[in-house]
Amino acid sequence: MYNMSMFIVKLRNLRSLSKTNKRIAQYFEENLSEGRYLTSSAIAAQLNISQSSISRFATEVMGYGSFREMQLDIENPNDYGIDEIIEKDNGGIIKQKILRQTKDIIELTDSLNDIEIFEKIVDKTIHAHNIICYGMGNSGLFAEYLSNRLIRLGLDSFYSTNSHTVRTNAIKLSNQDLIFILSESGTTEEIIKLAKIAQIKNVPLVSITGDVNSELAMLSDYVLCSFDKTYNYGIDYISMRAAQLHIIDVIFFLIISKEVDKYKQCLYNSRLL
Repeated sequence: MYNMSMFIVKLRNLRSLSKTNKRIAQYFEENLSEGRYLTSSAIAAQLNISQSSISRFATEVMGYGSFREMQLDIENPNDYGIDEIIEKDNGGIIKQKILRQTKDIIELTDSLNDIEIFEKIVDKTIHAHNIICYGMGNSGLFAEYLSNRLIRLGLDSFYSTNSHTVRTNAIKLSNQDLIFILSESGTTEEIIKLAKIAQIKNVPLVSITGDVNSELAMLSDYVLCSFDKTYNYGIDYISMRAAQLHIIDVIFFLIISKEVDKYKQCLYNSRLL
C-alpha cells in the first residue's frame, strides 16, 4: 500500500505563495518530523519570522482551523493509501479495493481544488462565445466528455482528436472565448503548442492536470489539480479518471445551478437530438 498524508499532498500542491509562506512550506517539507512537535513560536524563531505568520500559514494557506489542527494531521495523517491488486485477490476483495480507491481519490481531488477557482472557471465558461476542449490519449476521452456536457447545456463547445485542427480553430479565438486542456503530465508537446497559442491570442486557458507546477500549468489562467502524480496509486488509470470525472461534473452542475430552469430546458432539448 502507498500511504500519503493529506498534509503532504496539500503542501506539494501549493502555488502562488508569498516569500514568507514559501519559506514555511519548505521548512515543513524538509523537517516534517520536527514540525510535528515544535510549537509555532519555536518554528517562527528558527525561520526568523513572526508567530502569527505560522498561524496564518496553517489557516489561510493550508486551510486548517488552527496551527494545532495542522499538527494533528501531520502526526496522525489520514490514510489515502491505495492497495495494489495481487493475484490471490478474489472478486470481493478487488471490488472493495476499487471502491476504496475511487472514494479516496475523489476526496483527495476535492481537497486540492478551492471552490473559488471553480466559480471563476464557471463564470468564464458561461460567458464564453466559443469553447475548445482538448486532451491527448486517455485525457482526450474526458476532454470529449467535457465538451459534450457543455454542448448539452447549450454552450458552443468544440472537440477534436486532431491537434492541427484544434490549433487552427484556436488561432481564431479571442479573449471572449475559452480553452480547456486536460493533461496528466502537463508537458506533452502538442498540449504546450495549444497552450502557447492561447497565451499569444489572449484566450483564457483552463488546465486540468496532475502537475500544478508543469509548463502547462504555468501557461494557464486557471489550474485544477486532477491528482498528485508524485504518488503511485496502484490502479492509477482508475484514479486519474475518477479525479477528472469529478472535476468535470463539479463544473457541469455548478453551471446548472446558476440558472436551473434554463439549463434544465437545455438538457431536455438535447435529448431530442
